[in-house]
Amino acid sequence: MLDISPISRAEYQVWDDFVERSPQGTIFSTSRWLTLFDKEFWIYGCYKGEELVGGMAFFVDDEACCSGGARTPLTPFQGILVCPPRGMKAVNVLSLQTEVAEVLIDSLDEFLEVEVANHYTFHDVRPFIWEGFNQSVRYTFIVDTRNLIDTWENMEKDTRNMVNKAEKTTHVMFPRNIDAFDTLYSKTFNRKGIERPISKEFMNRMIRFIDSHICMIYQEDTPLAGAVFIRDSKRAYYILGASEKTDTGAPYKALWQSMKLCERDEVDLVGCNAPAIAHFKKGFGGRLEPYYCVTKTL
Repeated sequence: MLDISPISRAEYQVWDDFVERSPQGTIFSTSRWLTLFDKEFWIYGCYKGEELVGGMAFFVDDEACCSGGARTPLTPFQGILVCPPRGMKAVNVLSLQTEVAEVLIDSLDEFLEVEVANHYTFHDVRPFIWEGFNQSVRYTFIVDTRNLIDTWENMEKDTRNMVNKAEKTTHVMFPRNIDAFDTLYSKTFNRKGIERPISKEFMNRMIRFIDSHICMIYQEDTPLAGAVFIRDSKRAYYILGASEKTDTGAPYKALWQSMKLCERDEVDLVGCNAPAIAHFKKGFGGRLEPYYCVTKTL
């Protein structure tokens, strides 16, 4: 039987170390990420005796809780984290995941609305379904960047052609401040007629406190495209993109130049659920990974 307990501020380092060890642990569940937002958040830890074996971080808004998903910008998934002992049999890992999920579900009874978007390495959401949650599937692309020659060859021909096209007429810069990217980011959303999801102030905080880089593509003095990548110890994440023109190949070059700079074994392109975005990201040759979101409204 597992015990569940809130993680206090004094225990944030213990939690972050657990996130590091968990296969589901990403930058999005760390205390550094959670504290970027002007939102209340809770972290629940699941203990087997003295050992922290599972848990979940989530944001709280009135009587709703959200652990990844649409309610929190730039946070595609958080969800349930489990860290089984090394060498544990697969069947026992599955049992531990189920037990952690069950005690966490019970702890969420006080909320009228619940949304949990799990990492793509957490496949079994049956405990949620058994408790009346609705389940939906989302997708992302994971690009293997261990060998960049192979990464390039695995990209679609049209994508490589767009990168090569941009190489002839544009140049790349990696600025230390967000000003140029932020201006282009605003133009991108203005062109689409929708409100930008994050402020410049938040973007500044993210760049300051999260391992990251900004890639800008220019044609002479005109910025054409930009990409922002963030990193944890496991992978890099294409978290923000902006572009002025796509026919120049600049967005493709921004992504490719960023991947070359990441120095991680893999890159998560962070979502490919809208058709146009899916088409663009598919060209970089990643593997398609589903991840599962569960919701419940009382």
